[in-house]
Amino acid sequence: MGNTNTNEKTVVAFKFEDLRVYQKSLGYNQWLFENLANAESPLQLKLSTEFYQSAMNISLNIAEGSYRPLNQFEQYLRMARTATRECVTYSYLAYSNQIFSEEVYNESRKMLLELIKMLCALLISIQKNQTKKALLPYGNEKNTEPEANFNNYPFN
Repeated sequence: MGNTNTNEKTVVAFKFEDLRVYQKSLGYNQWLFENLANAESPLQLKLSTEFYQSAMNISLNIAEGSYRPLNQFEQYLRMARTATRECVTYSYLAYSNQIFSEEVYNESRKMLLELIKMLCALLISIQKNQTKKALLPYGNEKNTEPEANFNNYPFN
């Protein structure tokens, strides 16, 4: 039958899991899940659902884009940035509808600002890398496949 030793686990790694911005977005999702738990009214529940969907879209766009050509990866990172800005608005709405305390609201804004900075830094890094490749003399391209290579980017 197969290996019955339950202590051994097969680990499959996906390259986007190595990105710190992806890990940070997962941390924000977990934090948000815990802090939206006190939503009670129908309006609060609807707001919480939409807020959490936007937060999940940050992680989902990073993951999906990482397996696309670089120009598409950039677009997915921009969509992750858009989802992050949506979360800034949802944070205010959660605060104004008594789901978030002022302290939680400020913590959310702080984490979202950090995510935006990380996404922007990754986008700039990709663009610089593409510019370097474009300046190589014809025939000296090291990698003709434009898929994302995370070894050259910060946040690994």
